[in-house]
Amino acid sequence: MSSVQLKVEVENAPDFADDVVDILNSVLAAKTTPIEAAKALDSLCTEESDPATFLGLFWEFFHPLARQIPYDSQDQDRLAAVVQALDKLPPRIVTFKAGWGETTDRVGPLWEDLRSTVAAHFYDTFSDSDQPASGEEYRKQRKLNLNAFAARLTSLLHLSTEMYFLWAMVDGLEGTMTFVWGAPDVINKALPLWMYMT
Repeated sequence: MSSVQLKVEVENAPDFADDVVDILNSVLAAKTTPIEAAKALDSLCTEESDPATFLGLFWEFFHPLARQIPYDSQDQDRLAAVVQALDKLPPRIVTFKAGWGETTDRVGPLWEDLRSTVAAHFYDTFSDSDQPASGEEYRKQRKLNLNAFAARLTSLLHLSTEMYFLWAMVDGLEGTMTFVWGAPDVINKALPLWMYMT
């Protein structure tokens, strides 16, 4: 039985956030299987929902939950197993509304791009400020938890991570920019020149 109880930590959580937390807590407590949880999560995308919006909100909410689970806990494996079960669900065909650069709606499986979507949202989660964390040590612990979960998912789903390696190299060599509202962006310095030469 798990000692971890996931909770909604953000005020602007999607409408289905409480349902997601209840489903995942049930898996962590070993009351339901990852497959049952995947089916329950799948059912949260209703006929009235725009599937693309649902998926974006879902992953934006889901990944930060991993910060609440200690990196060395078996609960991380249980949470990763839920994502793996989502990947293995029989395809549920939905209509994706036309997005940017598209002229018509398209029909396809709800979780069709799960692997690339999971990877893309991890990048966003890694770069957010983790507002619910209070204090630097706690923030570091939560980042370690998230990294451990990302490693588990990368292994289970064989996620392609080459582009993140390249982005990290570019940030290290060229520097990064920090967006500042109402002012010029701040340019963070790159590696010292001697690092290039070694």
